[in-house]
Formats: sequence, structure tokens, C-alpha cells
Amino acid sequence: MFAELLVNENENEKGNDDVKVFLNLSDPKSQLVEVDIQFSLNIDKLEFSLPVWTPGSYKVRDHAQFLHKLEVKQGDEILEIIQTNTNSWTTVIRQKQQLTISYFVEARDLTVRTSYIDSEFASLCLSSIVMLIEAKRSSCHNTFVKLPKEWSAFCPLDMSKGRYRAKNYDELIDSPLHAGSPKVSRFDVKGFNHQIVEFGKIEDLIPNRFLDDIKLICESACNLLKVQPPSKNKYIIFIIYSDNGYGGLEHDNSCVLQFSRKRLRKASGYRQLLQLIGHEYLHQWNIRRLRPIEYLSYNYSAPILSDALWFAEGVTSYYDICLPFISGLFTVDHLIDELLSEIKRYYATPGRKIHSLMDSSKQAWIKLYNSRPSSSNFQISYYNVGTIFALCLDIRLRQHSSSLSDILRTMWERYGSNQNGYTTSDVINILSEIDVKLSHQAFIWLSVPDNLPLNEVLNDVGYSLNSRKQSNTSTGMDISSKEGRFIVTNVRNESPAMLSGLVPNDEIISVDNIRVEDEEHFQNIISRREKSEILYSRRGIINRTIISCSDYYLDDHTITELPSISTISSKLRKDWLEFI
Repeated sequence: MFAELLVNENENEKGNDDVKVFLNLSDPKSQLVEVDIQFSLNIDKLEFSLPVWTPGSYKVRDHAQFLHKLEVKQGDEILEIIQTNTNSWTTVIRQKQQLTISYFVEARDLTVRTSYIDSEFASLCLSSIVMLIEAKRSSCHNTFVKLPKEWSAFCPLDMSKGRYRAKNYDELIDSPLHAGSPKVSRFDVKGFNHQIVEFGKIEDLIPNRFLDDIKLICESACNLLKVQPPSKNKYIIFIIYSDNGYGGLEHDNSCVLQFSRKRLRKASGYRQLLQLIGHEYLHQWNIRRLRPIEYLSYNYSAPILSDALWFAEGVTSYYDICLPFISGLFTVDHLIDELLSEIKRYYATPGRKIHSLMDSSKQAWIKLYNSRPSSSNFQISYYNVGTIFALCLDIRLRQHSSSLSDILRTMWERYGSNQNGYTTSDVINILSEIDVKLSHQAFIWLSVPDNLPLNEVLNDVGYSLNSRKQSNTSTGMDISSKEGRFIVTNVRNESPAMLSGLVPNDEIISVDNIRVEDEEHFQNIISRREKSEILYSRRGIINRTIISCSDYYLDDHTITELPSISTISSKLRKDWLEFI
């Protein structure tokens, strides 16, 4: 094993309390990572576990399902392992001698919160790879990596003597490790060196000014907080380009992004990429170091509930729209268009009338991160509604000679720079120092569904949110092709599909005796008729129903400038558009 090659070399080193982690990536075609963890204990019982979730992604993922050939050894002796839970084990230790935990992990899931390896590259989220040894959580963890020839490894941890050094387990698994032959670029932010490591072909889809634009976005984030990047010289932006990927995950000193080449073929796609970079970069403050109090210390074996994720994600989502504008990369029209997209999404979500921002935060583990096609009928995303909340709060605060940027900076000074942790009540208390009435209003916006004064605040800065009923031939349902069958995946509330009695998992066979060929064909037939007869199968029984789209209207929204605005509104708009 890889570990055995290094054990003699390192056994006389200082720091016998350290944990040594050996990751063997030398056979990437197998899509397996071989792991050895070596350490010493002065107690009689070894307890160890693999996290069930990845910080920043609030869902139980049961990483242990991909673990194989688990073994614990002392010298040549293989110790008995007792499994105590789906992700945890214990072993009785009979002698004070170095222990080795060995196992393999399947790395086949290419997301930002899991691990993947193939013959081209590796993207490892270490919470899905490295065991937590309870008695050694606070010990230094030294990680050695064996790579295929011509591969290089990249990790935000300090590298010394051929190993990555983390001050404890928490720092180790907050440090994603990538390897392969990527494109590597460097740029500086406020005098500190940053790296961008890119995997995947992107042809000529990225403009030559990409590094300059990223630099502007990152510096604008620093200007927003009025501090230097807390990551200093360690920050790495990892980007994996693929056909359809989209997502990001924040870490203290890095972020991992996946982005679609298809999106990049449109001008709006490049703007989305810059927004995603800004979002994850701002997270090194807001959520990584400025944390809800419940997340000061992670319990990796169970969900951790907090009603304050709206601040961590909603406020960050608002600023990821603003940062390109602040940087001079968006025009005002781009800014308004991006806000309008969020507003349209907000009004297209029936769940806004049911689900509050605080509830969506606390229930993220079972709702947002376990969303189904029908979920929008009953729940909201705190990313989306949090953005609308932040917009309303920002404009209201500017009417009191303050701003959301001031609140963010105050939160950083009180609860982030010293990592004390905060609650929703702490945010409300800061607002009450500015205006008690506004703090009461903000609490209602957070705790009562569908209470945001969006029309009013936009009017206050000289814009009009216009809504009109737009006739629509949509049935209000989504269908997808599955093995040549066309299955209903979602039915929206009060839509023609719901009124006709159709439900998810129904199979659509024909419309007006015309067999459905694909989703586009289905929509074309429906759009030509006020009423149609649907032949469908439910649990193997053939049924018919009539569906009518003629009375189905959707709200269409636009934002326009008011024809004339007061001096007060003009000044307020100017203040708002300065953001910082």
C-alpha cells in the first residue's frame, strides 16, 4: 500500500500526535480512492465515523454507502470492528501501538459536494472520503497523495515535505482536493495571490478578460466588507466545465464550481458564471466565518437546524447580482433584468403563500435539498425569496440613512471576525438600533409568508413593477420522457392539469386521439385547442379526461422606470445603486 511506502520515512518525525492520511489516486480508471489513516491513541476504545453530510449542502447524503473493504490494523493484527450506526464504527484496542484504518471509496458522483475520479481528473470533497477519528479531531492531519504520472494536485492547505498539512480534521475536510492536468492561472486581490484551476474543454467560450473580470468581482466583495480577503494567499477557485453542470460550494479558502458549456454560449451565461464566482467568494465571509451559531461546531453525523440560513444564502444571492454591477461589468439594465428574473421566479412559486423564510431555513434538510418537481407548490427557496427580502430591506434601510451593506459589515465585526456565531434575533437587534419599526417589519417579512413590500420599495426608487394576466396555452404540468413513455412529473396548483384530475406519475398516451411523440409534440397539439381529451394511464388502468387551457392565465411581470420621480426618489435610487 501507498501508506506502507511512507511509514518508515515518517515514523521518526516529530508530532507523533498527528494523523497521517494517505490517498492513493494512482488507478483513476477504477474510480476508487484507496485510503489509509495512521495514528496513535492512548485510550482503549477507537471510535470513528464518516460524515453523513457535506457542510454548505444541507442534506444527509450517507457518504458511507460508497465505502468498501473497511479494516483496522495494529501491526500485523486485524482488529474486530463493531458498526454502531450507518456511518460509525468502534474497535477495542488492546495495546498502545500505531493504528491504521484502511478502506476504499467509490468516487463516481461528479457534484461539488461529493467525489469523482476518472482517467482525466479527480475532484474530491474530503468529507466524503476521510474518516473522523473522534479522539483526534483536534490533532493535525497530514495528507499524502499518490497520483498518476503527469498529474498535479491542487488543495488550499499548506504544502510541506510532500504533504498537505491541516491544523485539525475540520480544516482538512473543508479543503477540496483536485488533481489532473488543468489550466492554472493566477491573479491578485488586494495584494494577495489567488489561483483559478479549470478542468474541461471550453473552446473559445471564455473571453480573454476573464481573469480581469474575476479580479474585479473579488475586489468588489472585499470593498463591500471593507476588509482584505480572510483567505489571504490561499484562495483557489476550482471550475469544472461540463455539458449541463451548474452549482457551487464554498470553503474557507476555496470554492468548487461546476458550469455548463451550453450556458457559456450565451452572453447571459458568462454573466451567470461571474455571479456564481462572486456568490462563492463572498461566502468566505458570510457562512464560512460569519456563521449561524448552530454551525460554529459541526456535528457531521446528523442534520443541524438553523432558522438563519436566509441570511447566509439570501443576502449572498442578492449581492451576487450586485457585485458585477458594482464592478462595472453590468449596466443598470443588466442589474434590473437579473432582479426581474428573481421576481418572476418568486411570483411563479405558489409556495411563497405557505412557506416563510425562517421556516425554509430550518427545514432546508427535508425540503429545499430534497425538492421534487411539485415542491414549488408548497415551499420556497431561501436563495430566491432571500434575494427579494434583501432587496426590500436594502432600500428600506437607505430610507433610514443606512444600508444592507452596513448591516453585513456590522454582522462581520460583531459575529464574524471573531467567529462568535449569530442568530436571526441578532440581525433583528442590529436593525432595531437603526429603527425599531423597521426591525419589527423585517421580522414579519421573515416569519410570515408572502409579506414582502416589493411594489412599494421599487416605487420608492423610481421603478414600477407591472403585472398583467397573460393568456397561456400551458397545461400547468411538466412531462418527461422515460423509456419511450411520457410521464407527468409535476402539476401546478389551480392549473388546467390539476382541474382535469391529472397527477404526477400519470402516463400521457394521446391527445384528441393523436399519439404523443415527444414533449414538444404534446405542447403543439394542446396549443391549437381550447379543450382537449387526454388519454392517460394511471397504475396500468387507462383513463380519459378533458383539459381546458382557455381560462388559464399566468402573471407576467415587467419593471419600468416611472415617467417622473421626485427628488427624494431620485436620491434614494442613487444611494441604492451605490450598494457599498
